[in-house]
Amino acid sequence: MQDIEAIYEALSAGPTAEGAPMHKARWLQTMARERSRGSVEDKLGAIRVAMALGSFHGAPIVLDLCMDPDQSVRQAVQTAALTKDWDGLPVLRKMASDADEELALTALERLVEIADLPASATARRLLKDPRPRVRAAAATLLGLVAGSGVQPDLRRLESDDDQAVREAAALAVQRIRGEVEKPGAEPPQEEPAVEVWAPLPAEMPTEAVALARLLGSVQPGDLAVVVEHLSRCDAAAVAGLPSRYRPGADRATARGIALAAALLPRPSWLSSVRRMSRDSDPSVRAAAATGIGATGSLGTVVDLGKLCGDGEGIVRAAGVEALVALCVRIERPELGHRFLQPLVDDEHVGEAARGALERLGSS
Repeated sequence: MQDIEAIYEALSAGPTAEGAPMHKARWLQTMARERSRGSVEDKLGAIRVAMALGSFHGAPIVLDLCMDPDQSVRQAVQTAALTKDWDGLPVLRKMASDADEELALTALERLVEIADLPASATARRLLKDPRPRVRAAAATLLGLVAGSGVQPDLRRLESDDDQAVREAAALAVQRIRGEVEKPGAEPPQEEPAVEVWAPLPAEMPTEAVALARLLGSVQPGDLAVVVEHLSRCDAAAVAGLPSRYRPGADRATARGIALAAALLPRPSWLSSVRRMSRDSDPSVRAAAATGIGATGSLGTVVDLGKLCGDGEGIVRAAGVEALVALCVRIERPELGHRFLQPLVDDEHVGEAARGALERLGSS
């Protein structure tokens, strides 16, 4: 334990040439969470350790501190959230309503820059914020991501006391109506071409890796057959499948591993499936959503919420279904409502989101 404490102290003082030893990441994460309950300096040190650990292990620590009463802590949290290759969107969505106006505006500017759909519910609340610049930024974000349902709220701001707010609200309404182009939002991406489903072979493979690849290639009606063969494989070989995942490589195998986590099922693979939810390929992210929905827990609702706001329609659709499945399973339908409500006007998954909300309401 002494070497862990020494490593932690070195990382908490600032970046080191060696970086964080990832084979000790869990220990360091636990220590950072414990220290984050201490003094301001302890919290700042915990944030430095979180940044050294990277987004996967460090993001939960930073998220816990984004509402800290000390402004210097929140400033450090925001710096981490804005770091390249860091998944800081959950932090920025919360900090959009920060008590410090500059921190709130910085968060909103980033959310506007990427046209962040899941932040629309927060932006709608911020239309009533007492700070004019925050109201204007919130209106700008809604003009990029919201549907026609927010127009009454925006129209009320057209008589706001602040001129910048009035102008932002009027422009947002024009963008929602399609009268003005939406600068700042990424252009819609074409859906990737659907791969041709592979037929079941005359002779099924016997190795776990080959079966996982087949599972990620066959049509939905054949999944059960492949899973049945996979369940008969050597237990150690099946258990080692998550280690075969390589981001951006062999998407059929990656899809198969994520689907196997859901269909076998294998809750112990959850951390690997969560990594797949950040893969560059939309079909892998969609399969990861299915895996998380079947094996996740309360702590993974946020992961599915992010997938519901993905830039690809197939991922959003899978995220919606997985979020409903998870919220029903853990008996927390209100969490599903929080993430699904902003999607009811989405042109790709709006109908599915409305249906999902009805299912959650009756569950």
